[in-house]
Amino acid sequence: MGFLASFLPMFLGWLARRALELGGIIIAVEQVQPGAFSEIMLTLAALFTGQWHEVSLGTLIGIAGTVGGLIWNGRATFKRPVLTEAEARAIAGYHDGPIERRHR
Repeated sequence: MGFLASFLPMFLGWLARRALELGGIIIAVEQVQPGAFSEIMLTLAALFTGQWHEVSLGTLIGIAGTVGGLIWNGRATFKRPVLTEAEARAIAGYHDGPIERRHR
């Protein structure tokens, strides 16, 4: 439960930030091109129901870029932080000599 308890708040924060980003983009597009949100929803419905022949190649490239960006952002968010030598020693419980020469 310890891992999940530490991972869940980070995941929820990441999810909330992405919801705000995507929501802002959708609102901006809707203001520029009225009716675009319904078109986006119809396109996503076509993708999820297996009607790939109704979706243009440009749309697929855009969706792939968006999903790739979200994955990249998620990996950067959940990457283990870089530790200083003092922090690494405290975590490892190793306090004598150079830390890089320690063997298990």
